[in-house]
Amino acid sequence: MESTLQIMPVQRTSRNFGEYAEDATIVVEEPVVKSSVSFLDANTNPVTLEELTTQCVVPTWANQELTIAHQDFISCVHDAASSFYAGETVNAPDIRCSHIVRGRTPQSLGKKASELLECEKTQFYQRLAFAFTIPTIYETINGQKLELCVGGVRNYSDLNLYRSTKGLEKFSCFIGWRVRICSNQVLTGEGVKFSMEVSNIGELYRNVLDLFNNFNPAKEIHLMQTLSNTSLSESQFAQI
Repeated sequence: MESTLQIMPVQRTSRNFGEYAEDATIVVEEPVVKSSVSFLDANTNPVTLEELTTQCVVPTWANQELTIAHQDFISCVHDAASSFYAGETVNAPDIRCSHIVRGRTPQSLGKKASELLECEKTQFYQRLAFAFTIPTIYETINGQKLELCVGGVRNYSDLNLYRSTKGLEKFSCFIGWRVRICSNQVLTGEGVKFSMEVSNIGELYRNVLDLFNNFNPAKEIHLMQTLSNTSLSESQFAQI
């Protein structure tokens, strides 16, 4: 018995989905504003937190206790700012280092420098400077936008790493509207706190919060606005 396959035509129906559609919303992204951090570059090199973590060793005291690593110093200040200014936008830090100290692993002590493998080489930076801005806290003076700026400077030469026991470590931190940063620890601007002497990262965190708490941003803005309305005679300028 033969079976007959019949293919029935399919009727194409049109459906109007337009009645369910909503008007499209065009999202325009705001342009990224470049950070106002200003470094005295000199002989410094830009580095990242990842480079400090993966490519640099952490110096120790003579008793083999670790010092506070550069990356931990940066993270401590950044975390403190994010906590103190909760709800504000905190930019990632810009980092510069200088005075690189090169070394080698203990297993390669007998090798010539030219024979060292990459995995046998060590390095760390003696000097560090970093800063970041909080762009949502800003003021405009004479048409110039000033963002709140936070950062720090650290120099391993301030420490006597050859002492038999762990000692205090020195750090300098700052907060202000416009700061120039130098790895020689030459900082200009209000809200600077030199020589924070701490023994651990917890003490450093508390010192940084104390610095933020004592800084009066409105007062500094008022002083700068007042200064912009101040004039000097030629003789006064020469005497200053």
